[in-house]
Amino acid sequence: MIFKKFSKPTLITMKNPKRTSNVTLAAIGLVLLFGQTLVAQINIGGKPYSFVNTIAGTESVPLIQMPPINLTELEKEDQKDNQAGLPPRFGYPFPSNLNLNNSGNWTTLDNGDRIWRLRIASPGALSINLTYSAFWLPEG
Repeated sequence: MIFKKFSKPTLITMKNPKRTSNVTLAAIGLVLLFGQTLVAQINIGGKPYSFVNTIAGTESVPLIQMPPINLTELEKEDQKDNQAGLPPRFGYPFPSNLNLNNSGNWTTLDNGDRIWRLRIASPGALSINLTYSAFWLPEG
């Protein structure tokens, strides 16, 4: 076995560590700034029919009542999670099995198109967001 003799340990230093960290932060900022636009949703314009037209029979659209939200309890949980270093919560999930066959109702419009509508409420909720396990919209 061959052993090499080394001279004194060498300490490697940067000439201007403050400048290096500023450059690094700027590079990270640019990646975050422009990286977000790369994963954006495609927008082809337009608004849903029911946003720009009045549809008769709105009062007969079925209402699904989700369980109430206990904001006080959720805020306590969020404080504990924050202290534990966990990321902030986005929403509180309520599993459901709502679909075109077991909820809502269909309305035939004057032009022959059909629209499916359903109202959803959750007492105490600040907003309602929907996620889909399967989603398909045909052209038009």
